Order: sequence, then C-alpha cells, then structure tokens
Amino acid sequence: MSEDTSKLWLQRLKDESWEAELLVAAVSIFGTLQLFGFIEWITNQFINLFPESFYIFAYFVVFSALLAISILACMFIIHFMLRAYWVGLIGLNSVFSDYSVDDEQDSKLYMKKLVAKLPKLDHTINQADRLCSVIFSAAFGFLMAYGWMFASAALYILLANALYEYLPIYVLLIQFILLFALIIIQTILLVVCNLKRFKQSDYWHTAYAKISIFVSIFTYGPLYKPILQISSIFSSNFKHDKALVKLVLVFVLCGFGVAGVKLFSTNIPYFIATDAYNSSASIDARHYLNQSADETFIVSPQLNNNVIDDRVVEVFIPVFAVERKMYESSCDSFTSLEEPSREERRLALGVCLQQYHEVLFNGEPVKYHLLKSEHAITKQYGAIAYVQVPDDVVDGLYKIEVKKTIYEEPKSWAIPFYYLLK
Repeated sequence: MSEDTSKLWLQRLKDESWEAELLVAAVSIFGTLQLFGFIEWITNQFINLFPESFYIFAYFVVFSALLAISILACMFIIHFMLRAYWVGLIGLNSVFSDYSVDDEQDSKLYMKKLVAKLPKLDHTINQADRLCSVIFSAAFGFLMAYGWMFASAALYILLANALYEYLPIYVLLIQFILLFALIIIQTILLVVCNLKRFKQSDYWHTAYAKISIFVSIFTYGPLYKPILQISSIFSSNFKHDKALVKLVLVFVLCGFGVAGVKLFSTNIPYFIATDAYNSSASIDARHYLNQSADETFIVSPQLNNNVIDDRVVEVFIPVFAVERKMYESSCDSFTSLEEPSREERRLALGVCLQQYHEVLFNGEPVKYHLLKSEHAITKQYGAIAYVQVPDDVVDGLYKIEVKKTIYEEPKSWAIPFYYLLK
C-alpha cells in the first residue's frame, strides 16, 4: 500500500468514525451506568470486611470511584449528545450551505446583526467534531487510568486488612508513603524546571522526565504508556483551546452533581458518619423490613414492622464478617476449642452472639432468644432476636435498643416503633 493510498484510507476512516463513535458511546453509557451498582456492591463488601480503623481509607477508595464513574458517565452522555448534534448539523449543511439574508430591508438588517453574533455553520461542524473526538479518547484514557488505580487500591486495602494484625501500620502504608514521596520530588523538580535559571537546563529537565515516567509506572502499572500518551497529548494542547477548557469544567461540575445525588443511594456515608445510621429521633425506613424492600445491604438492626401488634418482636441483627473474626479471637467459646469441627464452630458462634448482644425495651434489659439466620431480602448473615414485650405495656410509642458489646466501645441502635395492643 502506497503512502498516498494509506493517507486516503486513514482519512476515510476518520470521516466515517462517527458511526462507530455513536454505537460505542451508546454501549459505553449503558455500561458506565451499570458501574454504579458495582460501587454499591463493593461499598457493602468493605463494610462487611473492614474494621472501623480502615473506614477512612475505604471511604476515599469508593467515593473517588463514585466520582470518577460520575464524570465518565457525563463525558459519554455529553459526547453522545454532541455527536448527535453534529450529525444534525451535517444534515442541515447538506440542504443549506449557511445563513441566507432576505432581500427585504427589515429582514436583511435584522439578519446581518444576528449573523454577526453567530458562528459559521462550517466552523460549528468542525468544532463539534473536534470536541467529540477529544472527548472520546480522553474518556477511555480516564477509564484506563482510574480503572487501574481503583483495582490496585482495592486489592491493596484488602491485603492490608488481611495482614494488619501481623504487620505494623507503617509497613502496610509503605506503598502510599513511597508514592507520596515521589510526588513531592516530582513537584519540587517541576518548580525547579520552571525557574528562569533552569528553564534550559538539560540536567533538571531530564531528571523531571525520568521521575514523571517512574511515577506513571508506579501509578498506572502496565497501562502507563497508553495513558501517558493520551494525557500528554491532551495536556500539551489543552491550553490552546478555550472550548475544551470549558467542556472539561462542565464534565467536572456534572460529575460532582451526579456523584452527590448517587452518594445517598449507597452506604458510602456510613464510613464517615456511622452515628447517622443509629439515630432514633425519627423513623428511618432502613430499620423496618416492610419499608425497605429495595435495600441490598443493611448496616443496622431491623424490625419486621414499624407497628407491632404481637407479644413477640422479631429483630434481625446483621453480623459482619469482621465481627465474626472478632468473636473467634475474643470469645471464650471459640478460644477454648482445639481443632474444632464445623458444627462445633457453629455452636460456638451461636453462644458468642448471645453473649455479646444486649436488647433493651424502652431502656430496660429484657429477655430474648437469639438464632442465627439469613436476611429475607439481602441474604446477609446475621441473627434474629425474639424479644418478648413486657406484660404491662399498653398502646403507645416505644423503642427497642440493640447493643453489640464485642467492640471496645459498644455500638447501639435504638429503633422506635408503635405498639398496638390487640
């Protein structure tokens, strides 16, 4: 294939790529929106697996992932709309070449003033096409970059959770400490390279290039070359295109807006505001099975109903994997066993659950029976406490309080309900 033929083929491919862009963009929008469900799932798994000391790290991992997916979704949606607008302009251009000024005096004067404020059709078509092409490549570069960082950060925090009992904290954080140190060095070198004295210094610029590449390898792993290629092309041309600057600001603002809306439909706030899930000042639908049929993961005890008309109240208590691990290391029924069978472990866990939970009715301890169970909707592991209502209780508003005493500082949840005497 000759060079001229190759160029013609590449140009034709560029001219026709918008069809593939629209198809891939539609699929990408659908796929990106599904990722919100993945973030919700990974958040629930982190709550289930991690001790509270890891919550702040887990929050940054999942919230940054939520923000990244929100920005990515906005990029694909805006790209799709902009490309569809471009197709419309192409169709318009095939019928009308540009503005037409009427011969009548009033219309002619009006059109001249209007046209002076409006861009030419060819310019708008070219600008829309350029922006669409940039958005598409930037979006996939962003997807590769953040996809790798999220996967590596999630795996790292899972590994740290498995090893934190055996290794000191500074050993577990050594990767982040090293990355932070490299970024500091990179920043210092950037400042030095921008000083008038060293702007033409080959030594300092070579050092800055080497450390930048090393940071990219450290951050992006095997994907560093395509990510660095896209980001470098984008950043080196970014400041020359005001429309692109405005578009990036739109992406970021839309992304923060979407992330803010999506945040409260997940359990991400639990990592930084655990107490907000324990408030008994008002009715919370998450505390009642009949009002939370759409919940995928519950983090607090749950009654079957907010109105009770029976002498026995059922309370489901979720038991996280991290709590079961605490029972194995702290509960005498576990620690006294030597090479226990599966059945012995199950029996020991039942004893520990009863030992490390307290139930109060309007502030007074009450008797209850507790059995291991699975949540009817979320299928979470946990236990059901059967609480007997005291004989002297009459119609009115009451609270059932559940305490988990396995923690150094016991956790408690007070759930209000209305008792209706039959």
